[in-house]
Amino acid sequence: MSELAPLVEGGPNWISTLPFYQQELVNELAKSRVLEDVAVAWLEAGTASGTVGFGAAQSARLFYDTFLNLMHDLLCSDDKFVEERGKFIAEYKAGQTTVAASIASIIAPYVGTATPMLTVVVVITLAVISKAGLQSWCTAQAERRRKNGNLS
Repeated sequence: MSELAPLVEGGPNWISTLPFYQQELVNELAKSRVLEDVAVAWLEAGTASGTVGFGAAQSARLFYDTFLNLMHDLLCSDDKFVEERGKFIAEYKAGQTTVAASIASIIAPYVGTATPMLTVVVVITLAVISKAGLQSWCTAQAERRRKNGNLS
């Protein structure tokens, strides 16, 4: 995990890696919500268009929780997604946009959605991590999973 911290903490604003129209939408939503709620709102919008595999708008929160579990496994676990983690670490040299797309492409098949739609949620989550720090985020996610009874 320590090799990932420099990739996701501090540095440039992750939201600025999105196309301008997505930046505008995310920034507008962030005026009245915390970033985690912006990610859920983005998923709700995707659900309305039928792109989310869970099928109903009220499932956006469940979808986000599943996404967070997978993101936690990818960024915080030493024994899960080992090959994939190595791949996006190597791709980091190509820039933040490539990292976000790579992470989305790793997680998308597990949640049954399209990589482009999930990339925005990855970017929002990386923005949260960059503010909190990777270790703090991993600890908070481990606690969330423990409280929800999802330790796998």
